[in-house]
Amino acid sequence: MKNLKKTFLILAVILVIGIVFKLNTNKYSINYTTKDIIIFLTDRELEGRLTGTEGNKKAEKFISEYFKVLELEPLEFLEDDSYLFPYDHSFVNFDNQNIKMTIEYENGATKECTIGKDFLPISYTKEIDISAKVSKELDENSFLLVDNNIKPQYRKAKGILIKTNNFHHYIAINNVKTPIIQISENLYNNLINNKCNIKFSYKLDTEKIKTNNIVAKISGKDNSSAIILSAHFDHIGKIGNTIYSGALDNSSGISILLDLAKKLKEYSKNNELKQDIIICAFNGEDSGRQGSKAFAAFIKDRYKNIANINFDCIGVKDKPFIINRLNFNSKKTLDNDLYNYLKSKGYNISFDDGYSSDHESFIYYNIPSVTIGQPSDIIHSKLDVMNNLDINLIEKFNSDIFEFLIKNDGVNYNEIVNIDNDSNAKYIDEVETSEYEKMIEAESKDLELNQYKHILDDGVPVYITRLSKTYNSLEELKKIFNNIYIPENIENYELKEITVKCFKKPETRIDEFDKIYTYDNFSISYINDINIKYSTKNDSNKILEIDIFKLDDISDFNNKSFDNIINEMYVVLDNGIEKDSNNNQSYLSIEKVSNNNQSYWIVFTKHNENKKYISEVVNIIGKNNIFYRISINKYEIEEAKIGNKNKKIHKLDWFNNSKDKTIEFIRNINFNKLIDDIFE
Repeated sequence: MKNLKKTFLILAVILVIGIVFKLNTNKYSINYTTKDIIIFLTDRELEGRLTGTEGNKKAEKFISEYFKVLELEPLEFLEDDSYLFPYDHSFVNFDNQNIKMTIEYENGATKECTIGKDFLPISYTKEIDISAKVSKELDENSFLLVDNNIKPQYRKAKGILIKTNNFHHYIAINNVKTPIIQISENLYNNLINNKCNIKFSYKLDTEKIKTNNIVAKISGKDNSSAIILSAHFDHIGKIGNTIYSGALDNSSGISILLDLAKKLKEYSKNNELKQDIIICAFNGEDSGRQGSKAFAAFIKDRYKNIANINFDCIGVKDKPFIINRLNFNSKKTLDNDLYNYLKSKGYNISFDDGYSSDHESFIYYNIPSVTIGQPSDIIHSKLDVMNNLDINLIEKFNSDIFEFLIKNDGVNYNEIVNIDNDSNAKYIDEVETSEYEKMIEAESKDLELNQYKHILDDGVPVYITRLSKTYNSLEELKKIFNNIYIPENIENYELKEITVKCFKKPETRIDEFDKIYTYDNFSISYINDINIKYSTKNDSNKILEIDIFKLDDISDFNNKSFDNIINEMYVVLDNGIEKDSNNNQSYLSIEKVSNNNQSYWIVFTKHNENKKYISEVVNIIGKNNIFYRISINKYEIEEAKIGNKNKKIHKLDWFNNSKDKTIEFIRNINFNKLIDDIFE
């Protein structure tokens, strides 16, 4: 009877919503609440709103109709005067995949495990097929059985089986080297008491589909400037009988977005907005931010000044708010303004770059962008339901953000460093930017690559970390990366220095200002670029330089040969003629060499049409679904007079441009072993 009453309630809400739409066509008022919106989006009929499914299309239609009732403007850049922004989406329906895990016991018995009940992968690659024994001890040839947190060293195992009381489902396809599989407590107890082998396999069926973001606009006075308000409406679908309804993630964000659209449209009837407001309901966030990536690439050049505020996972009582953003080199930025404003409204809020959302798609194009949210353990689990949300908190937050948008209407976050409420804007100049960067550099100079701290600068919290450091010996580097190995000698060249550049690390919460902390799980996975310099014993100016750069993940190189990737990196412009900074003609050619069981490419450059030089040797190595570009330069440092000054220059030194001698020299460098020694 209780379930029957619940069903009638949901049907009644949907009916009321439908009636309200009909009654309010061509009006600005919509008479249902934040709670009504979330109830509709989390209804079982929508089956978790996975992009590409009928449930997702129902959510899409609901949001489009909402925009229509508000009489929001379609984005004029689109062709068909519609709210729909179509894009190509890579679709995998995980509920229909043949993801198998079979236990083979020592006595010959077998057990076929049920996905979603007995086990659930925590991440996916496109295809996997592993057979290995189960072990309670770390063994690179076994599945490691654990009942607590995963430590970095565990990833040396063939796979990891972790006991989990509440399965979490993630659908983005990554480059998984060591699969991590959640298992139920019953299965864990079974495995820990039996000697057995596990077979784990799948091959994901991916198809390209057309799907949509939903985009609308409220025009302002300055149509060259815009603020994008966004939230994603998709979720992760279902596995078997488990529907992941996604109340917090991200029905809550959509409820905020729709109510903001309503408030801003009503405000604009009697008040002229200073800039355009673009309302974006994104699709495909949970499958790799596919919708926002497409839209960011589309919109980036259509406004002179543009910024983005994204809402993702809001409405958990007594849980801190997070502003997730890129740390721009200015004191007055969108993230700092939001932080100070929400702090003044009594919110417990901090900066934390530790989770992914649609703001990253805009940051890729250097568009100021933030996500505001309350990441919680319930997301991507069956516990993410309506009853766990604080509706009053969502409604209060919505009102406060509306007030922030009106107070900051017209602020140009692309350029402004400092602005007072009643003063003219002060723009970035070279001196101020330089001083700020000097401050960041000075604060980080005593940090190691695996350390961070927070400081206060003019009352604004600033996250300080170190992304690059040069080491003068391998022993010094091993204090940070204990398993790394780099050859000390290559022919008559000796190791001189190693410069390591890291990806930006996730920002942690602020505990104590000016105190130095060490990252818990820092490892070689954070290395983005490693530059190794060697010099000869007799002449320190003769340099052999090896630069290894981690390229984008495998998804960017699908169906491309290494030859194609290399040719794309060394594009010859203007019918084969490329001009350098002095307007001299420079010709590039690339020759592939295969010898000593490895292939690489020799890059040639030609100046003044009379001499051909060997510029560098390059290679692409793929390991565990990650690509590395290796560039080898051989040069001599000389002093030369340029204008009225003596400057040091790099003079190419490849055996008088002898291809044969270059090939013979490269025989001493094993590209695959170099990558294995550094990154394994």
